[in-house]
Amino acid sequence: MWADVRRAIVHGWKRFLSILVISALGVTIFLGLTALAEDVAKSADQYYRQQGLYDLSVTAAGGLDQRDVDRLGEVEGVGAITGGLEQNLDVTVAGSRKHLTVSALNPHSINRPYRLSGVMPENSGQVAVNESYLKDSGKKLGDAVRLSDITTQPAAGQGPMLFKDQTYTIVAQVSDAKNIYNPDFATGSTSTQADYSFFVPKSAAVKEDMYSSAYLRLAAESGLSSYGKDYRDHLSQTRKAIERTDGPEGRSGTQTTRTSSETDPKWIVSDRSVLQSYNQIDTQVSFLKLFGITFPLLFLLVAVLISLTSMTRMVEEDRQLIGTYKALGYRKREILVKYLAFAGISALVGSLLGLLLGFVGIPSLAFPLLKQMYVIPSYSLSANWLLAAVGMAIFLVTIEGAAWGTCSRELGEGPAALMRPQAPKAGGRILLQRVGFIWSHFSFLNKVTARNLFRYKTRAFMSIFGVLGCSALMMVSFTLKDTMLSLPERQYGSTYTYDAMAITSPALGQKATQELAGNGDVIKVQPIMVTTMTLRAQDSSKSDSSTNDGGADLTQVSLQLIVIPDWQSLDGYIRLEETRKGKSPLTLPDSGALLTVNAAKLLNLQPGSTGWAEDDLHQGHSVTIADITNNYAGNSLYMTQSAYESTFDTQGSGDGRGSDGQPFKTNAFLLKLKGDDQKKIATAKDLEQDETFLSVVSNQKLKEDFATNYATINDVVGLLIIMAALLAFVVLFTLSTTNISERERELATIKVLGFRRGEVHSYVNKETLILTLLGIALGLPVGWGLTYPMVGMMKMPGIHLEVQTSPLSWLIVSVLALVFALAVMLITNRSLDQIDMVESLKSTE
Repeated sequence: MWADVRRAIVHGWKRFLSILVISALGVTIFLGLTALAEDVAKSADQYYRQQGLYDLSVTAAGGLDQRDVDRLGEVEGVGAITGGLEQNLDVTVAGSRKHLTVSALNPHSINRPYRLSGVMPENSGQVAVNESYLKDSGKKLGDAVRLSDITTQPAAGQGPMLFKDQTYTIVAQVSDAKNIYNPDFATGSTSTQADYSFFVPKSAAVKEDMYSSAYLRLAAESGLSSYGKDYRDHLSQTRKAIERTDGPEGRSGTQTTRTSSETDPKWIVSDRSVLQSYNQIDTQVSFLKLFGITFPLLFLLVAVLISLTSMTRMVEEDRQLIGTYKALGYRKREILVKYLAFAGISALVGSLLGLLLGFVGIPSLAFPLLKQMYVIPSYSLSANWLLAAVGMAIFLVTIEGAAWGTCSRELGEGPAALMRPQAPKAGGRILLQRVGFIWSHFSFLNKVTARNLFRYKTRAFMSIFGVLGCSALMMVSFTLKDTMLSLPERQYGSTYTYDAMAITSPALGQKATQELAGNGDVIKVQPIMVTTMTLRAQDSSKSDSSTNDGGADLTQVSLQLIVIPDWQSLDGYIRLEETRKGKSPLTLPDSGALLTVNAAKLLNLQPGSTGWAEDDLHQGHSVTIADITNNYAGNSLYMTQSAYESTFDTQGSGDGRGSDGQPFKTNAFLLKLKGDDQKKIATAKDLEQDETFLSVVSNQKLKEDFATNYATINDVVGLLIIMAALLAFVVLFTLSTTNISERERELATIKVLGFRRGEVHSYVNKETLILTLLGIALGLPVGWGLTYPMVGMMKMPGIHLEVQTSPLSWLIVSVLALVFALAVMLITNRSLDQIDMVESLKSTE
């Protein structure tokens, strides 16, 4: 019997190869995308552990001292803790305004910067800097830098300088463990992390006994994935334990002085989700895992189709042989071995090939691109053998099950029935014949084609379903690509209709207004107040839980608070609109705020919900969400001046809603600029050189950079398109060759009757073409529809996706499927030409 298996593989190599390829493609997609997600997460985890990236940070109004750090270290779940001293500064480097974070090194190896060259600072006159500062400033190791020479002012009211203003010698180039973006990588959105990072010894601090924050590592963190559920559970438990402890004692400290109304100071606890680069990896990991599950399911369905088609035809060809085996006394299970072995070997070899391509091929292709995006030193390949076993078993069991079902049906017949050829399918009057005015205009060959389509219903269904599945896969891939590529235009063309945002200090507001009014390249100006906020669901602000019971994945979201002066409007600068289908325009409410849709989804907030907002000084305030507005990149909170002053208690009414907020003062301008995109980018860059402005962000530049930020996702989509295209080719090839092999007697007959070579080709290919067109027509809307639930399952903290498909994508998918069909026809035409009329028409003796 095993010799028969070998002969079946040699003679039926096309059938064998079809099952092998479909298994390889399915396992490659399943293991490749999932393995890549795990490799990225594990490599990031390895880097986080190596550098001791914090799990939780704790701050308090007035700062912390060693007593607070010691108390926090006693909380259950805390494994290691250190006091941290940091200050954010606005600096000018090479004529450009940037943001700098100066941090004191700690002896506990928490948030340890990654050293690229040089030696780490050991005395108060030394500093380690990141690559971006060296590149922009033109400095090198051994050069000197003085904070007062580059500092404009402490950022966002940070108060007095926390570090000694002295000459520092640059002794090392490092990467900040809290910001793993490659300095040459364009984030495509306004970054919430500093441009430059300086690290100095603790002895460089003005007060060595005070801290701006405490950084904690979890006791149970080792071995847990930073992007896994177990890690989040431990994080939540430890966070709750911290929030239940008594807050810090009242004192005047590093950043601000608390007012007399702050009689009950509390710990302000944050996790890694405030780090933009950390969230970006989380986004990519969840994206890859989602694709690694959904796409293989579609491949699996097509694999079942191919297996059924191939094995059904194989058994039909071997009916006489099976009958002979049964007549000779072979038992059913012994005969089944041949067909199960044929299907099993092809599926196993394909799965092993898919295992290699999935675990090694796809990650190896993706790693170079990831190194352009992040400063993670190395990416390691890992093999999840349990996942591999599951993936291979799914395809093996499915294909073997299809083979077993097909063979069992045939083996139920007796030897005599099996040794006789099957009766041809009976013809009949088809529905189209009843429509006389159409049927009468059909040529003879067209009538034959129509009859054959209805006569071989099973084959027609399989062909339509196969093409439908492949077209749907390609359509999903193209729709996802269109959806991602539409984001820049939607955000920076439709939602943000201003051209640039210029940020200044409140003290320079009048001067900035005058300069903008006198700038010939500036058409319109809208003054606003902008500040960075951290928003949580109300119950996680200071209560027992750190997560939202409604199912939100993040405990907090960093966003921009944009406040508009009373009696003014954002019309013409930012489009505020409902998230519902009609997308009706929204106006800013007299009380409460408008929240962008992605932040609302992540925190499970609805119109009427209450959020807890904390500013840069960690002062908390209750904010009522009046409505949800559309937004595609980033998160924002919009308010009027009156609503802001009421909500944030800027007059110090002491009503218990939170600490007194910062008074309303405009510190930014939305600008409409002259010229084309490049001219607008140049104007924004010129404004940035003006010392009046702390920073100028060009929407046109963000729009250009956006594609780079999601290059990995676009590459994954491109890979899926290639895989779906290969699948389409395999399906069409298998179905066409099976169609020819099962109709050899019929085709030999028409050749004997005098049909010319081209007429024989047309006789078969016309059916294939019609079935392909039907499959495409059904597959396109199915693929488009499947994109909606897939997009809904994506967790992207800074991105809101709305499905978008261009007419060109519908056309490309249709053309690709037709091209594959035509290519298969050209190949199978050779099989039609090689049909031996004499052998095919021989009768069974």
